[in-house]
Amino acid sequence: MKKTIIRTVSAVLIFLLAASVMSCSRSGKTRKIKADTPWYDTGIVKAELGIDTSRSFFHDDSHLAGSDDKSLIVVSSGSYYRAGDNLTLQDYDDDSFAYVAVIDKETGLTVKTIDLSEEFTSADRILRSSYKDGIVTLHIDSIDQSNGKSSFIHKDVDISTGKIKDSTDYSGKVLNVAQRSFGLGDYIVNYDVIYEDPCIALAVYSPDGNAKRIELKETGKEFYGVNAVIPSGDNKALVVAGSYAGVSFFEIDLENGNSKALDPKDYEWIDADGLKKANSINGETYYTTSLGLFRLDLDKKTAEQVIDFSYCSVNRTLLEDLYPADISGDTYILTGRHQKLIHYGLDGERGGFYIVKFNKAAKNPHAGKTVLDLYIPDGNITDTVNDAVLKFNETNKDCFIEITDKYRTADAGNELYAGNSNDEVRDIELNENMEMSTRLAMDIINGEGPDIIMNSSMLGQLNNSSYLADLSPYFNDLDPDKYFTNIMEGAKVDGKLYQMPVCFLIEGICTDRANAGASGVGFTTEEYEKFLYDVLNGKDIIYSGQAHYFAAIFDSMKDKFIKEGKADFTGPEFAALAEFVKNNVREKALSYDNEDYGINSEIAQYGSYRGMIDYFSRLAQIKGDMSILGLPSSDGRGPMFRSYISAAVSAQSENVEASVEFIKILLSDETQEALALQENYVLNKAALRKAGMAAADHFNDPFYDGIYVPIPNGPSQQKRYIFSKKNIDDLEDIILSCSGMHSEDQAVSIILIEEMPAYFTGQKSLDDVIKIAQDRAQKVLDERK
Repeated sequence: MKKTIIRTVSAVLIFLLAASVMSCSRSGKTRKIKADTPWYDTGIVKAELGIDTSRSFFHDDSHLAGSDDKSLIVVSSGSYYRAGDNLTLQDYDDDSFAYVAVIDKETGLTVKTIDLSEEFTSADRILRSSYKDGIVTLHIDSIDQSNGKSSFIHKDVDISTGKIKDSTDYSGKVLNVAQRSFGLGDYIVNYDVIYEDPCIALAVYSPDGNAKRIELKETGKEFYGVNAVIPSGDNKALVVAGSYAGVSFFEIDLENGNSKALDPKDYEWIDADGLKKANSINGETYYTTSLGLFRLDLDKKTAEQVIDFSYCSVNRTLLEDLYPADISGDTYILTGRHQKLIHYGLDGERGGFYIVKFNKAAKNPHAGKTVLDLYIPDGNITDTVNDAVLKFNETNKDCFIEITDKYRTADAGNELYAGNSNDEVRDIELNENMEMSTRLAMDIINGEGPDIIMNSSMLGQLNNSSYLADLSPYFNDLDPDKYFTNIMEGAKVDGKLYQMPVCFLIEGICTDRANAGASGVGFTTEEYEKFLYDVLNGKDIIYSGQAHYFAAIFDSMKDKFIKEGKADFTGPEFAALAEFVKNNVREKALSYDNEDYGINSEIAQYGSYRGMIDYFSRLAQIKGDMSILGLPSSDGRGPMFRSYISAAVSAQSENVEASVEFIKILLSDETQEALALQENYVLNKAALRKAGMAAADHFNDPFYDGIYVPIPNGPSQQKRYIFSKKNIDDLEDIILSCSGMHSEDQAVSIILIEEMPAYFTGQKSLDDVIKIAQDRAQKVLDERK
């Protein structure tokens, strides 16, 4: 089946490449911002809720209860952190808090705070709140700590008096625990996940207080939660439930408790993940994503984008955390909690409850600019990258970046959780990435693709002059004293830089550097074989089966086997890798529940290492003078790196220079330092060192939790590991030893995974397998020219 996929894809690419030669779509793609393109002026307020923000929290929650013509009503609850060992839930009773804040809708200022802390214990959890006619109703899950059972209680708070007006027990013993609560008009729906007999258990509370239990099941699916419960008319609701095998949809009848499973194909148009931020306003369902504010219409099967977050001056990392709160004409209010990512105890803005008001402007201040489409396959755009986008849009006179999710697939990534071994997960990743590469390649050669693609370094198929622009001429003058230029050089393919690394992680074998081969940074296949049997006692810490193992070490040496679009597997290096795998690697991958999984972890670990916390943790875990070494190879080369934040520019873009200006912002001192302090390895050496020393100071400070190592037969079980400047020096040396970027060509890897087992199992000679695999790979490569 996989062979058919590859060959079908190749045939399509041949047709599209031929068509692109005759087309003029490139010049037709340019879009200009018009004066009437909606733009929103915004105001941001971090609300005062009555909470003591100088204290740390054991747990906390703040959410919007509702609004009226003048006010927003926000409810906050939780417990402050208390130091001590073996604390029980009751120990936090004196540190529990609950507040209701009345906030002026126009100014965002808090006009009244009601302290209800004395009415709550640590066993009470406010699931949700509602507001109507001056009364806030708190929907509380209260746990009886003697038996673990929970009660569902409503407490009505009179805003005018600040007192609890009424309290009603609605529990009915329908659910032991409620994970979340949804309001649907006069009905309330709580849910819990039942793992013993996999299902979603719903408790539906009718207006008269009676409760019905509904169990939602689907063969072969283990659910992990409910994304949304959406009113669908006639006292019915749509339940959107998430599982590792995909999203499920159910219809429930709120009145009689009936339910039925729905065909997911009928709801492929729905952004199930986005609905986690859904709210019902004025009888309609709105939700937010990283792209904007949307209105859902189940009858028309549409999700209309009401606000495009590209057309405002607010960081979308903040906006995607917020919920729709209030809509009146062309004014929109979003509210919610947001925590800015800051590490190492450095000073910075703490999280809080934010109110963002959008007012539609009379005209767009960027009218006349050319739109640059930016696409991110994994959807991961950090607040720092968002700041770079905002800076570009504010400072560039000619162009404006708009973020698109044109290629996003619903429920993307959930399938990875279905794999029970490295090989199963890799199969899913390979096919997903190949499909994404092909879709992007098709649009790029037809002039319909995005101008800028970020975080696409794993899509190795795109590393081709037909698809991506060579960035080398723009960055050849980077100072090696200031930047890790070896990382940039390692990202090049045949001397061309198609993907600029911005942040990266290191992939390799974490062990005592004394275990390295003669190169000092890796192993030849002979050296790794000795390491495997003499140090690891034959228990490899690379858990893949033969086919995937071979594909991985092939990829780490692909510069030896594929040059200038020509595949050559006939050399001694290929044979050495194949023979090593045949003689030393298990046929099938270890399953994650195998007892040998994780063995030898104190001696060596194979994996991906990102950020200072990861690095420091390995320093404490691995015995000896730790380093990160390369996979077995023919020449003992160093570890690979993976650029999970990268930037590429379409070869068909009419605005390559403008796109490059954006990349330069990503490499600026300001941006690199901000990224480094958010647990990323970056190109800028000074930024990396600043983050490293800040992390060392933080973990060495007795005031903070440190990183500990066991003391065999010592007076206590653990001691704090003390980090030093030498550790940062060693990390820099490891980065300098990186041999190349992991930018896998999925089509080639799949070919090897399909063909090489015939040699490993003795069905064919290596020469026969090489002939077939090389021929197939060459056909794929030729079709991209």
